[in-house]
Amino acid sequence: MGLLQNAIYSIEVGIEDYQTGEDRRNVSAVRNVYAGILLLLKEKLVRLSPEYDTELLIKKRLIPQINKAGEVVFVGAGKTTVNLKEIEVRFENLGVSVDWNRLYEIQRLRNDLEHYYTDKSPGLVREILAKSFLIIRDFLTNELGESPVSIIDRDLWPIFLEIEEVFSAEEKACKDSFKDFNWKYETINQAIKHAKCYFCESSLVQLIEHDPYIDTKEGRPLFKDFLTKMQCNSCGEPIDYWPDFFEKCVEELFYADLYLAATKGGMAPVEECPECRKNTFVFEEECCVVCDYKPEYERCARCHNHIGLDEQDLNGLCSYCANLAEKIGRE
Repeated sequence: MGLLQNAIYSIEVGIEDYQTGEDRRNVSAVRNVYAGILLLLKEKLVRLSPEYDTELLIKKRLIPQINKAGEVVFVGAGKTTVNLKEIEVRFENLGVSVDWNRLYEIQRLRNDLEHYYTDKSPGLVREILAKSFLIIRDFLTNELGESPVSIIDRDLWPIFLEIEEVFSAEEKACKDSFKDFNWKYETINQAIKHAKCYFCESSLVQLIEHDPYIDTKEGRPLFKDFLTKMQCNSCGEPIDYWPDFFEKCVEELFYADLYLAATKGGMAPVEECPECRKNTFVFEEECCVVCDYKPEYERCARCHNHIGLDEQDLNGLCSYCANLAEKIGRE
């Protein structure tokens, strides 16, 4: 059985698991469908591999050799195959298109489901499968040149369509509920479009009741006066702890930039706030968009260099000058 057939088989088994309606089979459904997606990606690498070694590009280790013609070629070594991150790198170099943001979101949701599954998670299962459906459909059509409706069991394909249709309707209702949302900082107004439940990570967060934010008392957002009700339509939990919720939204908004800063260096657009300890200090806003904290010092009083957030408690000095002052004081 080839990789493609294994991929389709895994996806079909996952949908059959989901169809049972049994809670204990939901995690299995997600696990099988996700495994099927990875096999589809590897099938593309197989098709792009050279004739002399059709499994070359799925092997983790590639070593150079000289063939009979005296040419340098690469051959795969060992039985270990590439992981998702390695597939992404190879696809990037080979010009293969995948919606990586969506795929990594599916991976994160799957991991959360594996570790924190409860009987309140069926909505999250449907969300993962709906987003997986989009990846599967697009990759089969655009990269493998296969017809999804022909290659996947005709009795199971309508289930995929139904899952996607139900989820899309729920997602639209949730996103539409935030149309009139208003907060002091534009970052939050943009980040709320990426709302995620801080219990189950689902994007099916709905605004039930909302009074536009009004700046009060020393210009600080007072969450006890923030008359807003939200709930997660996936796990059913109310969303009422705004610092955690807004932190999650901001992290989702800047996810790509934070990832690049962590992996390739450079300045992150958001950092932990020294006051509320949430990752909600947005440099473009020059403040924390949750607790309204603004740095007291911008430049070192001695050397005039920029003072970071982690140096705000050094009485107007940068860490170097503060250490120097302490050393002089001891002498």
